[in-house]
Amino acid sequence: MWSDEQIYAWVVRDGTERAALVSPDAPTQEAQIWVVDSLDVTVAVLDSRPSGPSQELVSWDAEGEVTDVVPGPSRGDT
Repeated sequence: MWSDEQIYAWVVRDGTERAALVSPDAPTQEAQIWVVDSLDVTVAVLDSRPSGPSQELVSWDAEGEVTDVVPGPSRGDT
């Protein structure tokens, strides 16, 4: 049986310690970090999808330095 819930995942750099959906209009949503050894990839997973360009997918390394910032979807991309 399938649920109506969705997840949103994106590939992040190896060594990513933290990732989140950041928005000036809403609380930061922390993502779970998963290392998939069989695919040699690291992904961040949210329980919701970015909904607009004011939101950003941000990831940080172990030292707390920002490693990547991906803008949210433009109008029509959602």
